[in-house]
Amino acid sequence: MAQITRTGGNIATDRRQAKMVRHGRDCWRFLLLFLASVSAVTPRQELFSEELEQLEELPSIQANSSQNNILYDNFSLEKRIIGGRDADAGRHPSIVSLVNVGYQAHVCGGTLIASDMVLTAAHCKGSFGQVRTGVHRLDDSVQAKDRFAINRLWMHPEYDVENLGYDIMLVKLSGKARQTPIRLNFDGNIPTVENDNISVIGFGVKETGGTTSNVLQEAKVLYIPNDECDKKKYPYNSDFSYEGLIMDNMMCAADNGKDACQGDSGGPLILSGATPGDDVQ
Repeated sequence: MAQITRTGGNIATDRRQAKMVRHGRDCWRFLLLFLASVSAVTPRQELFSEELEQLEELPSIQANSSQNNILYDNFSLEKRIIGGRDADAGRHPSIVSLVNVGYQAHVCGGTLIASDMVLTAAHCKGSFGQVRTGVHRLDDSVQAKDRFAINRLWMHPEYDVENLGYDIMLVKLSGKARQTPIRLNFDGNIPTVENDNISVIGFGVKETGGTTSNVLQEAKVLYIPNDECDKKKYPYNSDFSYEGLIMDNMMCAADNGKDACQGDSGGPLILSGATPGDDVQ
């Protein structure tokens, strides 16, 4: 049975969507949430147009800040992709790694949507103090010009950890990245069931309980309409279904044996094009 990737997020009035990942509470009850922006994105990528009043100014985050370490100690957010393959080096230049500075550890993913703006998951807040761009292997040394502090965060004002809705956050970098940002999908009619080139991207293990892969992983999944997704049973427990969990601002994707797990948070669901410049999140 296909394992369901539940995707979700904020939808603009014209149902414009930019997807990203939120993992489920464990791999075997997998709920992957790809979240979307609420309002029109200008060429300057000013998301949450009216909600910018909610802007939170952040002080510089210290390597050993209590918030940073407590979140990391109590809830590991590290990337995991199940059933994927090593992504080609340079194929996904917009992928970033959100790093817990105290532990020097990857905790969440994200994507560059502008040279100084990252799209990630709201529940990653407090777990990271640095953003690393141009990452293909986590064990590679990162040049200073590819490491950024955090200037500001925009959390969606309707983010709710209980119903998993609106789990979206923007991260303003301390400088401009040299990598190419990904394009965002503003067409509410995409993807469709005919799309067969959708991928979830992240760092992580290749099987549940395995060791972390340092190499960026990519797994192909298929789009599933929400009404069909809502009727699906959990593949490892027929008593569990997704009924009532699929919100209107979410979407679903699935494929046999392919999964994201604890910590694929913030990473993208990508409709792949011929080149990185043709990819859409």
